[in-house]
Amino acid sequence: MNNTSTNLLVNGDFETGQLTGYSVCNMNSSRLSGSILPNQCARNGMYSFIDGSSPSPDYLWQKFTTIPQQQYQISFWLINSGPPPNSFKATIGP
Repeated sequence: MNNTSTNLLVNGDFETGQLTGYSVCNMNSSRLSGSILPNQCARNGMYSFIDGSSPSPDYLWQKFTTIPQQQYQISFWLINSGPPPNSFKATIGP
């Protein structure tokens, strides 16, 4: 874990109320795409990302710099509020 305990993500908690810092992909150009909503299942704070895309999910990503051989802690909170099938995937790497 980095010694400064600094969040390396821009807007990692979505508290700007926008997708600031993130790139978004809606693979199949679904009519409904995810968005940032206030008071919708936020773990902390006021905002959360709700993926309203159907039938294909949205993808969010952002790049950030790390230091080789340095340890980092990555955490997130996920709630499943819809009927199955549901999926989640986190990928770290180039």
